[in-house]
Amino acid sequence: MNAILQLSTGVFGHPLAMDISSVRARLEHMLDILPVRGLIYGWGEKPGLFSMLGDLTRARGVETYLWLPVFADVQHPQEADPMLLWEPAHASGMHPIAGEEFEFVCPGSRRNRESVLKSFDALTREFLPDGVFLDRIRYPSASGGDPHRFGCLCAACRERIRAQGADIRRMEARVRASEPGTWSVPDSLSEGVFHFPDPDMETLSRIRRETITEAIHMLAGAFHARGLRVGVDTFAPALADLVGQDLHAILPEVDFVKPMMYFRTWAPAGIPYEADGYGPAVSGALQRLWGEDITRKSSMKVQLQSLSAWKDIVWPGLEINRVPGFCEISAGDVDSSVRLAAGSGCETVVLSWNTLQATDEDLQTAADVMKTL
Repeated sequence: MNAILQLSTGVFGHPLAMDISSVRARLEHMLDILPVRGLIYGWGEKPGLFSMLGDLTRARGVETYLWLPVFADVQHPQEADPMLLWEPAHASGMHPIAGEEFEFVCPGSRRNRESVLKSFDALTREFLPDGVFLDRIRYPSASGGDPHRFGCLCAACRERIRAQGADIRRMEARVRASEPGTWSVPDSLSEGVFHFPDPDMETLSRIRRETITEAIHMLAGAFHARGLRVGVDTFAPALADLVGQDLHAILPEVDFVKPMMYFRTWAPAGIPYEADGYGPAVSGALQRLWGEDITRKSSMKVQLQSLSAWKDIVWPGLEINRVPGFCEISAGDVDSSVRLAAGSGCETVVLSWNTLQATDEDLQTAADVMKTL
């Protein structure tokens, strides 16, 4: 089994505080004990940091991916086409890192998509990696409340929804007349895609999937044309469709996906956090349709095996960092996660989401388990 290390260098405007020599020493330790295939790093920039990472990984024969946000917490939000929600949303308060507010821009905007290429160019002046890792290429999750259920309702997005025959006003009226989280409950599941009894919601869900897939197709094509590899961060298979990520459509477009199999994370993308935020009606439907309690780690095998046709490029993200109040794990969690991923047929895992916050015990546990698999 191989490991990809995910290493956060901070975010735009809030670069990593740790000095470069300490980062190097920590990374060297991980490279010494783990069977490391690659490094995902980014996106906070600090002079000399990226060149150091490049020199070290190339000397060790490790492939590299620049980690970039696509539709949330972007580099130049003032230049982006904004996302217009149905009504103002309340901040979740789940910000493990300063600057991570999960403020989304419009996923349908070509300008927003093209800005990712500009950010990549700006961040690769010191070192050109082997590829790019696209994060937050999705809609905001409805776990944040009903304002997020429609996605973007800017003029262009409204017109696309209207042209496809969905009645936004009727949906808005239904939301207002319903208990929170009860109007958009799926009633069937096919290849990771949920279907809804409400025809307008069914149309809206399809449009969201198509919009995200189009964005990935455009960006993957642009990066592939430069000779770069492309990876994508996604929600877990049981949740991905609810943020517009159709994994069966995305996988043929990219070199790998990292479904976030986060069972101990109480923050966006954490499976128990998301299920709780959706409310009992939706979370109950997910359990029924998947035939598992998706918040339990035992569901990892069912979820990952739903993507078995692409098992070589499905690299599940496994929690390795400890973030008080947000991600409380133990060495036993690391052990069981690695074993479950291997038992699901995955040969590569991404130690997530920031190996700089992993303890020596947890890193050694991952290394010891991988040696036996």
